[in-house]
Amino acid sequence: MPHDADQFQQQLTDRFPWWKSLCRRAVDSGRELYLVGGSLRDLVLQRPLADLDFACRNDDLDHWAALIGDLLGSHFFTMGKDGLITRRTVREDLVIDLTPLAGATIFQDLKHRDFTFNAMACGLHDHSFHDPFGGQRALAERQVISVAPESLINDPLRVLRAARFAVELDCSLPPATREMMTAAAPGLSSVAGERIGAECHRIMSHPRAHRGLRFLLDCGALPVLFPPLGALANLEQNEFHHLDVLEHTMLALEKLDALLAAPPFPEIELQPGEEAIVRWAALFHDTGKAMTRSVDPETGKVHFYGHERFSAHLAGELLAPLGLGKQTCGRITALVEHHLAPLLLTFGEPKAKTRRKLVFTLGENLPLLLLLALADTEAAAGRDFARRRQRLQTVCTDLLTIYRQERASFVKPLVNGKDLLALGLPPGPGMGRIIRTIHQLQIDGECRSREEALAMARELVAAAIPPAD
Repeated sequence: MPHDADQFQQQLTDRFPWWKSLCRRAVDSGRELYLVGGSLRDLVLQRPLADLDFACRNDDLDHWAALIGDLLGSHFFTMGKDGLITRRTVREDLVIDLTPLAGATIFQDLKHRDFTFNAMACGLHDHSFHDPFGGQRALAERQVISVAPESLINDPLRVLRAARFAVELDCSLPPATREMMTAAAPGLSSVAGERIGAECHRIMSHPRAHRGLRFLLDCGALPVLFPPLGALANLEQNEFHHLDVLEHTMLALEKLDALLAAPPFPEIELQPGEEAIVRWAALFHDTGKAMTRSVDPETGKVHFYGHERFSAHLAGELLAPLGLGKQTCGRITALVEHHLAPLLLTFGEPKAKTRRKLVFTLGENLPLLLLLALADTEAAAGRDFARRRQRLQTVCTDLLTIYRQERASFVKPLVNGKDLLALGLPPGPGMGRIIRTIHQLQIDGECRSREEALAMARELVAAAIPPAD
């Protein structure tokens, strides 16, 4: 049932006690004030409101910022540059944005927006409702439809937004929208990395991330965003894989989404944000294969020796411009670099020391690594699949047992620079070498307490300091 102005006003009044007062002020002032965009979309879908987006005439920005600020007991700050000014205030779990109309009328403003379900407006000053492009119909039919044919070409970031909305709102992309995405995808190469990172990370954070990434691959956006992925298309693998490298990557992401929805091990409890981290790692885990593919001239077997190291390097380069944060990028590249490690432990009978070393090397990343390894194997299929999967599951169980037992030891090395200074070692590169040496002994299980670590440190410091003349 389509919403009208009365229904929107009632929903907003029920959620915000100050809403009626704001509407009265708007009517009394005679100044235009509209609730626009995603706020109305989420009201129609009965989704939680995390933000409210208002639009007004540019000359009235100060008026409405002061008035709304007074009603809420908060202060607006200014974001953006001339022509793209936004006033924002954050109140508890609600973000309120106030922007100038893009045009002389609300219709002209809505005409410049991306998709029809974001091009609706509700006038507080005149109790009006505007849906000139059929946004409510698009929501009812669960379709992402562009407001204008040139919408995506004018702002290629909307290609990513189309994929994100399709995932977040469980919508389809009709043929016309897909054609526009394909035409606009090359323009993504000129979009700022931080904008790309923000949209992609939201896709990666969603339980159906693989679906959004498939949309981006189908329209040609994924190789534009991350060129090394393009080199993986039609890159044939060995008998342990049934797909080329790019399709294997996409299937690994799908398998990973399934594993994250129903973790195979009850002890795996991910923290907020970690699902996106492991999905990023899955996307980049085989990017180095195009650079390392070789064929044995005698057997004809295909190999990718050392591809995990190349993949980790490429992942670091691809992530750097996206503004995801140093720690997040570091965790992603660590997962990519070690993604083969659990599988390698399935060969022969590796020593307990080898398994402990992997657990200590990965630390908090170990549960993510195991999920990545399982998804990678599930997507590979190929020769001896059932046996390889069973052996990997056994290895994962063993590693998680060590992880639970040693979790408290992951925090940091048992000695630090201050300890070595107190033992008389002068600052310099030797300090780092001693700390790393003792830390490695911790990882190998040969140093289990701070007392042992300090004793080792005394011996190493004594050996490093030349005797006095």
